[in-house]
Amino acid sequence: MLDKRLMKVDDETEREVLDVLQTLNGHLAGRDLEGVLGLFVSDPDVTVIGSEAGEIAVGPSELRAFFQRLFARPGTFRFEWRTCRVSSEGDVAWFFADALAHYSEPGNAAAVPYRTTGVLARRDDRWRFAHYHGSEPVSGQE
Repeated sequence: MLDKRLMKVDDETEREVLDVLQTLNGHLAGRDLEGVLGLFVSDPDVTVIGSEAGEIAVGPSELRAFFQRLFARPGTFRFEWRTCRVSSEGDVAWFFADALAHYSEPGNAAAVPYRTTGVLARRDDRWRFAHYHGSEPVSGQE
């Protein structure tokens, strides 16, 4: 469900950014390290901030270590995007997505409300994350 009144984005850019989010989902669920890393710019200031203590990665080597730790957990992660708002200007796009984060492992599955924001840069005709941030809202603040 997208509210275009709040966005400044053309249909093609919006579709491409939403495709990147769906591709991220597939790589997370499949524990595809190289696939996930390929969705990010290789700049020294590329940033991922997760919702748990210590989940901050700046730069390609920290980003690799972050996802290696994530994929070493016994379960897998994926997002169920409930809403997503995309805006863009030139070769930069940004988004806010309200989601459910699903974590599954044998005998255990959980879904928690999750909010994500990100900045993507168009590089070599592909949108790639330059900054990604996720957080769990305080209980009752969904």
